[in-house]
Amino acid sequence: MKKFLSTVLMLAMLFSVSATALAVEPDGDSDLGEAESPIVQDEDSIEIDPNNEAEQPVVHGKKGKNLKKTFRKELNERKRELQQQKSAISKEKEQLEAQYEELLASGDTEGANALLEEIENLKLQIDAKKAEVKKAINERFMLAKTLYFDEELAQVNSAAELIAQMYKDAATLDTGSVSVKNNLIKFDVPPYIKGVVTLIPVRAITEQLGCDVTWDGETRTVTVSKNNIEIKITIGSRTVYVNGSPVELNTAAEITCGRTFLPLRFIAEAMGLEVSWDGDNQVIDIDDPAEEPADEEATDGTETVQTEENL
Repeated sequence: MKKFLSTVLMLAMLFSVSATALAVEPDGDSDLGEAESPIVQDEDSIEIDPNNEAEQPVVHGKKGKNLKKTFRKELNERKRELQQQKSAISKEKEQLEAQYEELLASGDTEGANALLEEIENLKLQIDAKKAEVKKAINERFMLAKTLYFDEELAQVNSAAELIAQMYKDAATLDTGSVSVKNNLIKFDVPPYIKGVVTLIPVRAITEQLGCDVTWDGETRTVTVSKNNIEIKITIGSRTVYVNGSPVELNTAAEITCGRTFLPLRFIAEAMGLEVSWDGDNQVIDIDDPAEEPADEEATDGTETVQTEENL
């Protein structure tokens, strides 16, 4: 009997150990590693691209928009300030050069030579300001590229290549080259300089200016109006009409890559705006002297404002 009970007790112990082992043995399909925490990007997060020399912010959400807006405004203000400083130094240099010529003419070579050192110093200051302006412009170009998706940039570049093939005397402007009242203009077809005239897609400029635009397909005429100003421009004609009075242009309006292009300076100045051209850096700034520069998001000139495809 004792032998029987010992055997039963031993079997019970063996069964208990086996059951415990089975209970703690891990499932072969289970993940024994620590689960990775999900990477959650806050909608207001901000990233800085380390490869960007200008430390251009790559931004998301409302905070990102505000940062980009502030960054753009600071760039424009810095560029204006630098250009004003450069202009002031240039005027001072011109005055000294005039004095230098007068001293030479009067035979005062000693006095003229004394001015030469000052003139050379001013030239160095002008070159330094030009370099600072160039840096600000490059940052502006990099900022402008953040307005585009890769496929949009590819479309703009393809249009630029086509324009170069169509017009041998034309040079396209880069993205970020045109601002209207402190806003960078986004293009699907880039503006270009043909001869000495800059041509710009009518939609891009008139939308930002708050103009009404209509298209007459039969006469191929674009009508741009705002307040008490009406401009009628016929494709292929150098004669335009401002409030009914004829005006002769150096270059006619034309359709390129499915977009109607108008002479930029004419259309802006006809609306009472000031056009500033920086030939060294190939940028154009359009401002309204009657109001402060707008503090808004960059304008997308590709948005449709007319049903006609070429507007």
